[in-house]
Amino acid sequence: MRLSQKIVMMPLVAALALSGILALNWRGGARQDALLAAVGTGHFPALRLGYELTDALSALSRSLPSADTNGLAECDREAARFRGLLEGQAGNPVLDPAGMQAVRDAFEAYYKLGRRTSERMIADDKGEGIPEARQQVSSACKKATEAAQSLLDQQQRGLERSVNEARAAQQRRLDVSAAATAACLVLLAVLAALIMRSVSRPIRRTIDILTTGSRQVSSVSRQLVQSSQGLAQGAGQQAAGLEEMSASLEEMSSMTRQNAN
Repeated sequence: MRLSQKIVMMPLVAALALSGILALNWRGGARQDALLAAVGTGHFPALRLGYELTDALSALSRSLPSADTNGLAECDREAARFRGLLEGQAGNPVLDPAGMQAVRDAFEAYYKLGRRTSERMIADDKGEGIPEARQQVSSACKKATEAAQSLLDQQQRGLERSVNEARAAQQRRLDVSAAATAACLVLLAVLAALIMRSVSRPIRRTIDILTTGSRQVSSVSRQLVQSSQGLAQGAGQQAAGLEEMSASLEEMSSMTRQNAN
């Protein structure tokens, strides 16, 4: 791969890595938002419904057995509020329809029996069936309370489960983001190392060539110096020889002049 291609790839890899990390964060955030939305719009209202239903049943169990005519009217209003609470959460997606129906059926059976028994007591009915009817009312009230408590416990578990899932989703999101970031950093480091290698290799090759050339120039220079020194020494020797020859010729010329005289 050419150096120019590697340099172009580096920002592309960084952009792709950033896009991948953002996509992972978006996906994990969407999952976490869905879980939190289920908690806010489903589990919390359902949990509040469970508490309100148990409170309403507790209030009815205290007031219905000893109610007079006015008290029955108040109990009717409380029963209507109980039914309204159930109807108000009929569309809650986290509520079990079967559990809601069980609470409704148990409540209607209890309130019907309890109100009829209270009416007989208000009418001063002293029949032998009153104690038995009161026991049946107590048993029906217990069943209705257990059904409401079961619904409440179910929502508490569902809320805890959703919160744990949201926390786990957040942790997975952090882990995946950290792993993706680390992988991208490693990839960028490898690409940077390849680019540095591609840049440094020609530089080292050029340095080696220049070093070799400088050594060759130095060797040639030493040879030239040695040659020039040899030439100079030879020229000196030739000059000395010429001086000797010139002296010999002068001596011979002097001897020739003396012989001629």
